[in-house]
Amino acid sequence: MNRRGVSRSLACRVGVAVLAILLCRPGQTRAAEGQDSQKPADQFQNLLQQYQSAQQEFFRAYQAAKTDEERQKIAPRYPQANSYAPRFLALARQYPTDPAALDALVWVVSVARFGPDAQDALALLQRDYLRSDKLAPVCQSLANSPLSHGEEFLRAVAAKNPHHDIQGQALYALALTEKDRSPTEAEKLFEQVAATFGDGASFRGTLADAAHSELYEMRALGAGKPAPEIEGQDLEGKRFRLSDYRGKVVMLDFWGDW
Repeated sequence: MNRRGVSRSLACRVGVAVLAILLCRPGQTRAAEGQDSQKPADQFQNLLQQYQSAQQEFFRAYQAAKTDEERQKIAPRYPQANSYAPRFLALARQYPTDPAALDALVWVVSVARFGPDAQDALALLQRDYLRSDKLAPVCQSLANSPLSHGEEFLRAVAAKNPHHDIQGQALYALALTEKDRSPTEAEKLFEQVAATFGDGASFRGTLADAAHSELYEMRALGAGKPAPEIEGQDLEGKRFRLSDYRGKVVMLDFWGDW
């Protein structure tokens, strides 16, 4: 065989060897290609599913536990949102202009809530998505939040977000934040929420319901305020009113059995 024939034969053998190596690892190759070609929205859903599946697995194990000792062993295995936050934040940074970035940032702040990842996600939301209509869960999570720029974010949303319901959520969360620090300011904010944004949704019904409840608590149930009237029946079956004991030291014990 001449030199040209030897070269061709060697090239063929090398090509076959390379092909054999690739064929021996089809799963790895396809997995890598699938990951690279996956849409950001699908990546977000996969991350979300991983977190939710971990939660479901934990609760199944916890409910199946027969003793307190078994439950105590299982408890530390609860999937902490903070351990998933870096992956959501990385997704948002990798695709900053994709809608999935907003979804990922909202998840980090509203679910993980604490730590440096939540702080970074909040900064990105304030920089790029202050006018978004998806900020309701973020505003709700920032009431009394330890995040250093939480109050600044809420004030910025209330001032610049064009969506009525998002403005209301921001002001309500801001009022809750100010409640202990500046009661006078909190009252003004609750009044504004009830008057202007009362039709917004709240876990207590509407934002108006929630704001009025907070105002009643501050004005009628605060320290130094007269206790509201209570009527009931004592252990001997005798009807009574709290006002019957005016001027006396009274200890009230509220309890329930669920």
